[in-house]
Amino acid sequence: MSGKLYIHCGLHKTGTTALQTWLASNDAALKAAGWLFPKTGRIGPHSGQHNLAWELTRDRRFAFRFGHFPRLRAEIEGFDGDVILSSEDFESLLPHPDRWGPIVRLAHDLGRSLVLVIYLREQGAYLESLYYQCLKAGLGEEYRAYAREALALGAIARREWAFQFDYLRAATQAARLPGCQLILRNYHALEGASVVADFFSALGLPPDLLDSDDPELRVHLREQPDVALTRFYRNRIGRALNPAERHALERLAALAPTHATPPSVATDLAARFGPGNAALCDRYGIDQTGLVSSGPAAPGEGRSNLARVFSLETQLAVSGVARRLADAHNPTGSADMAAAERQAQDWADWTREW
Repeated sequence: MSGKLYIHCGLHKTGTTALQTWLASNDAALKAAGWLFPKTGRIGPHSGQHNLAWELTRDRRFAFRFGHFPRLRAEIEGFDGDVILSSEDFESLLPHPDRWGPIVRLAHDLGRSLVLVIYLREQGAYLESLYYQCLKAGLGEEYRAYAREALALGAIARREWAFQFDYLRAATQAARLPGCQLILRNYHALEGASVVADFFSALGLPPDLLDSDDPELRVHLREQPDVALTRFYRNRIGRALNPAERHALERLAALAPTHATPPSVATDLAARFGPGNAALCDRYGIDQTGLVSSGPAAPGEGRSNLARVFSLETQLAVSGVARRLADAHNPTGSADMAAAERQAQDWADWTREW
């Protein structure tokens, strides 16, 4: 047996869903061209092999019905081309070479060389995007707590996830896997302006398989701030919202429609991780654009401080405005409505302080 076993490890929030959707949707064409995107480990028709990553990370979502490593071996055996596995949840394993055993043994037994493909995103942008994703997952901690953890530990651990921020440490540890090669890519300097096109270039996939008008080549857009704010509040209080709370959240979101990472957080992240990013760019010959910052950008006039928007103070402001809106139905309602508006405006002004 010959060929390579490519493991696309994310990171999270680097276009992984777009890439996995494309690979799964075109698996027959890929196989005909000599590339196998296995069905084993996929949790849905357009998924990556998340169940295999969950098996290694002992994730509570792992289920035998989605496939495991013995089934993967059976699917790969007899295929002479290269094999691609993709899951951003392999990210959790990068600093832990000892936990890759099943993949290392599989590659060795089938005579395949092992290659990890990792997309890197500037830590400030990663933190911000990851925070919104964690809100979707039902978490509701303050944004500043995530920043502090990333700075102190070089990673953020939630449930079975471990999100890496110290890329130099993670890559150095991953490179210790026996017979392993690393391919690092810069999410801010994608060839072809999409992660799918860039992945093709990095691995040498046949370019004629790509359709430049394919919508799956495009990066997914982030949710609107009002949705994120509602999730934050609901996750913190742990129950369904009442009408007054929904009304209060709509009003606060309208007063603070755009958010930005505080320059102080961006500065700390750049100082903590920038030198390591630069070292990796030099070591692997990748463009420094976006990964090595010359300094944080100004937040922009009228934008709200992300660390203040997603905070305990915001939770209390929503509760206070909602209470006044609920009281507005009594005979002194006009005064309560005015008080609710004043509190909402005071909160919005506070969030624009840096």
